[in-house]
Amino acid sequence: MAKNIPLVRRFVAGTVFEDVLPHQQKLADAGITTTINILGEDCRCEQQARAMCQIYLRAIAKIRTTDCYLSIKPTMIGLAHSSALASELLQTLIVAARARGVFIRLDMESSRYVDATLDLYAEAKRQYDQLGIVLQAYLHRTVADVERLQKIGAHIRLCKGAYKEPASVAFQDMHAIRKNYLKIAAILLKNFSNTAFATHDDELIKAIQACASPQQADFEFQMLFGMRRKTWYSIRARGYRMRVYIPYGDNWFPYFSRRVLERKENLFFVLRNLIKD
Repeated sequence: MAKNIPLVRRFVAGTVFEDVLPHQQKLADAGITTTINILGEDCRCEQQARAMCQIYLRAIAKIRTTDCYLSIKPTMIGLAHSSALASELLQTLIVAARARGVFIRLDMESSRYVDATLDLYAEAKRQYDQLGIVLQAYLHRTVADVERLQKIGAHIRLCKGAYKEPASVAFQDMHAIRKNYLKIAAILLKNFSNTAFATHDDELIKAIQACASPQQADFEFQMLFGMRRKTWYSIRARGYRMRVYIPYGDNWFPYFSRRVLERKENLFFVLRNLIKD
């Protein structure tokens, strides 16, 4: 279990929702908002997806404030099984979220699910405006996806991307990824509201701050729990909105490995920041 492994415990709040609450309260006291992320992915049968939907419903019922978001992986509600099942279960979650005023963020997974996830989002966004989507800057297709999403007033979270993808699908060089990230960020700042820039990269943070003031209240920075804690507070102290993604659950290994183990630059980054913090 995550709580018994010190390095994992740094990045995963615990195994149950209640483990998140002390961290959430500490951040709220500093003016930092949060997103709850239940760990897991790839429910490939209907029974698993429906069971996961119930876990999400219980989390929605326990969320205390409307500025706490819930992140949902489409494959955890059946997208790997069928789009129809994922759509049905997302509608169930939207009904519960609407009753409590909870914002839902649909996560983006590997490239093979991008089209199905965007279709799922576009359909659900018509029923519930408090619904966001994630885009990955390392994918070649993302600029075109932004143009599509602008037409429906999407609420976008932009990240670099954490899945292993071939060169035909995604940029492999970090310089190229940063360049595309900033290209997309400029479009989002100009044309979108309620945008989130998810990054721990100082170069990207400084570039975004250079072209957007804290008074531009329709965007925020986001970071992952356990990563660059001092920076959360310094960004907030400069007047920018700041949100931290807090994961919990037993199924921590895929999340941990993608962010720490699979990419050598991520591993070096984590090790450097363990020393800094």
